[in-house]
Amino acid sequence: MKQPLSKTSHKPLRVLKFGGTSVGNPAAIARVAGIIGGARRESEIVVVVSAMSGVTNQLIQAGSQAAVAEPDTSAAIRVADIFGDLRQRHHAAIHSLIRSTARQSRLAAEIDRLLSEGAALCRAATQRGELTPALRDAISSLGERLSAPLLAAVLVEAGLASEAIVATELIQTDSCHGAAEPEMEATRKNCAAGLRPLLRCGVVPVVTGFIAATAYGTLTTLGRGGSDYSATILAAAIAADEVTIWTDVDGMMSADPRLVPEAATIAEISYREAAEMAHFGAKVLHPKTLAPVTECGIPLWIRNTFAPERGGTRITPHASAGAAGAKGITALHLDAEVALVSVVGSRLDSSETSTAILAALERENVNVLGVRPGSAERVSFAIANSELGRALETLHRELRLGAPEARAFPAQSAGLDAAFWKPEAEPRTANAD
Repeated sequence: MKQPLSKTSHKPLRVLKFGGTSVGNPAAIARVAGIIGGARRESEIVVVVSAMSGVTNQLIQAGSQAAVAEPDTSAAIRVADIFGDLRQRHHAAIHSLIRSTARQSRLAAEIDRLLSEGAALCRAATQRGELTPALRDAISSLGERLSAPLLAAVLVEAGLASEAIVATELIQTDSCHGAAEPEMEATRKNCAAGLRPLLRCGVVPVVTGFIAATAYGTLTTLGRGGSDYSATILAAAIAADEVTIWTDVDGMMSADPRLVPEAATIAEISYREAAEMAHFGAKVLHPKTLAPVTECGIPLWIRNTFAPERGGTRITPHASAGAAGAKGITALHLDAEVALVSVVGSRLDSSETSTAILAALERENVNVLGVRPGSAERVSFAIANSELGRALETLHRELRLGAPEARAFPAQSAGLDAAFWKPEAEPRTANAD
C-alpha cells in the first residue's frame, strides 16, 4: 500500500463524503459543518461533496431544453427560469450561513460566475441543436462546483481553515463522457501535488464529487451517483485510513424497508457482500464505489448525516468472525412482471442453502419462476412482481435478519460538534446523493 499523503501528525487520514440531501438546505449544511468540525479534532480530513439535492437534475433538464430551444421560445424561457431558481437557492444559502459581508460578496460573485458559465454552455447546446456528451458533462458538473465553495466558506466562517478544490485538478480519467474511469497513477500524483500542501497547513480540502478530467484537461464525469466513487478514488489515491459516506439513511439495510418494515441496518459486511448487494438492487451504494478501496483494504462506513449518533454500516475486506450466513435481501425489477430476488451473505453456495430458501417460499405459496447462477455470496431467483413483498418478508423472517445489536456513539465519536450543529427538524427526503 502507498504511504499516506500527510505525515504532519499521528492523526488518521479520513475522507468524508456528503451527498446531495446532506447539503440540501442551510440547516443541513450547518449540520455537515458540525460533523466535519468534530471529525477534524481527531483526524486529518478530506471532504468530498455532491451538488445540493435536485440541482444536477435541474442542470440536465436545462441542457436538454437548451438543445431544442430557439431564442424567445418556451424552452429557452424554462432554461432561464432554471438558472434563476439555482441562483436564488444558492444566494439564500449564502445569506443564511455566512455572516461576513465580504465573504458573502465574494461567494455570491463566484456563484454568479459559475451560473453564467452554465448559461453560456446551454447557449452552445442551442446553437448546436444537441446536447453532446461533453456539453452534458460540463453542464451537469456545475452543481458540485456550486456546492464546494459554499461548504468551504461555511467551514471558514466557523473557524476551520478550508479551501474548495475542483476535482479536475485531482482525478484523471479516460475520455468516456458520462461514465469515465480513473487513471490511478496519475490521480495519485495529482493528489500529492494538490492535497499534500493543504493538509500540511491544516486546511480541510472540500473537493467536488462526480467530476474529473482527462490528461488533456477535458472535463469528464463519473456517472450519476459518482460522488461516492470520487470519494473512494481519492481515498485510495491518498492511502486514507478510512472513508465515510454520509447520506440520509442509517446504512445498508437487510431489505428494502418500504417492502419489509422489519428491515434493519447491517452493522458489518464484507466488500464482496456489499458489492453484490449494490449490483443487485441496494440503492445506497453506486456499484463502482467499492472497487478503489477494495484494492487497498480501506474500510468504508455508511452513516446518516441526520442521525450521526447511530453506528451505520462498516464495510471491510472480510466480515467479522462468525458472520457467515445471510446478511440481506435485494430485489431488481427485470420487467413489468418479473423481479430478481437475491439473498446476499457469505458461504451461501451450498445446495442446502438454496433448498432451504426455496422451501420457505414454497410454504408461503410463492411461485419461483427460475433460479439464476449464484456465488458464495449470493443466491438469486426470479418471482412475479406481484409476490415480491410477500417473498421478501418471508425470507427476512426465515433467515432471521432481525435488528442487529444496538450501537450508540457519543456525540464526539460520531463526529458531531455541538458548536456547529443545530438540531433543527428535517423533512425526510428520498436519497438523491
